[in-house]
Parts: sequence; structure tokens; C-alpha cells
Amino acid sequence: MLLKKELYLIESKKYVTLEIYIPFDTKSKLDILYLLDGQNAFKDKNATFGRSLRMKKHLDFAYEEMNKNILGVSIYSPSNEIDRTNEYAPFKVTYSYIDSLKENKTSKFKKFIKDFSNIIIPYIENNFNVNKGIEHRFLYGSSLAATTALFLAFKNDRLFNIVGCFSTALFLYHDEFYQFLDKRKNKDAKIFLYVGKNEISDSINDTTLYLKTSLELYNYLKEKGNNVKLLISKTGKHNEKSWDLVFDDFISYIYEEKITYRL
Repeated sequence: MLLKKELYLIESKKYVTLEIYIPFDTKSKLDILYLLDGQNAFKDKNATFGRSLRMKKHLDFAYEEMNKNILGVSIYSPSNEIDRTNEYAPFKVTYSYIDSLKENKTSKFKKFIKDFSNIIIPYIENNFNVNKGIEHRFLYGSSLAATTALFLAFKNDRLFNIVGCFSTALFLYHDEFYQFLDKRKNKDAKIFLYVGKNEISDSINDTTLYLKTSLELYNYLKEKGNNVKLLISKTGKHNEKSWDLVFDDFISYIYEEKITYRL
């Protein structure tokens, strides 16, 4: 069952749309998977570019194949790209071919994170039959939103230990993000990274940018002592169709630290 909820965010001073997928077994307590850019999670008709992750089948996979019960919570992002960047970018954008993105306001990111912590998570944990605690709370983000997910795994008052970072756009603020990571440790962090070899950024034909970023991040986190896995697709592009193909691997990694599907 898929529910839709409009929730008022006090710090951000706006309503946000949540879509919440309740799985088959509602008597057992559920783990929670939060999905950023939530309009792209469940239905193609709502997706920004007309193709969603088709998330229902992945949550059904968790239940049917792994006996794991997960509540899926998709959080819609702003439709305007600069508003989305304001909400999801933890640092000032320094590298982008879209000049307007370099005008992002990190104060809006901080407000959104407070609302995530103080409004969205408590609403879910107080209104659904879920397991409470950081070990039962997972987060997915792609591209810019993957940097949001990674940030939340290492911020001082962490919201998540287990995150899926698909096609992580860390090049947007490379140096500042690594300075942030250098200062913070989270030995419990489990990071699933995915990248495709055919990804490009900002409509520029550079198929190496995401791959280089992901390889560097993987090696850095490995050296830092974190549990991290990197899945590389030879054919993957920067879109939900490619991310859909490997999402079961992220779910498998959450529970069994292995992947089930190889490209």
C-alpha cells in the first residue's frame, strides 16, 4: 500500500510530500528506508524524467527473498534545480558547468536537515510500526543527493549509519567535502557506492568524472576503515533506469554485505 502525506517543515517553512510504502506484513516491526528525490522512487508518472526506480519491487524483494520487512519513505525534492541544490548540498558548489548552482545557500540545507531530524523521522517513527534506532534506518540518494546521504553518515549527530550513494557527485565541492570527512570518524558507517561508466555531468560529454569520483571515494573510505562496497556498471548511465538495475544489491548489502546481481 502506498500512502501520500503532506508534512509541514518548520525550519524550511514549507510543506514536503512523502510517499510511504507499507509492505505485506504490518504486524512485524519494520526497518525504514528513506529515499531522497522521492518523486523518482515509486511511479514513473511522478518522476522528474519520466522513469522511476520502481521501488515497490525492491521492497518486495527484501520481503520475499530475504525475509526483511522495510517501510519505504520517499521524500520529494523541489522541482527547481537551484532549490533542490539549496536543499541537498552541504557545501558551496565550486565545480559545475551550470553557473547558477554555484549560488546555492547552505543555510537552506541546514534547515532541511533539522527538519529531517526533528519532523520527518519522528513522524515516521511515531506513526508506523517500525524499529527505532539508527541501525534500522537506511538512506538512499543519487548524484547530488548521494552527497547528502554521505554527509548524514558522518555528521557529528548522525542520522544514518547505512547509506546508498549512487553516482555520487562529490566533484561539486570536492575539497571541502574531504576536509569534512577528514575531521570525522564513524567506524559503524556502511557505505554502498554505485557508478556507471557511461555517466556524464551537466550535459558535458565527460564519462570519467563520476567514475573517478567514486573510485577515489571508495579508496578513501576503505583506508578510513569503513565497511564500503563499490559496484561499477560497464553500461550504466546517469538515470533511474540504471540505478533501478542495481538497487537490490544495495538492499542485499544492508543485510548481508554482499551483492546479488552482477552486470
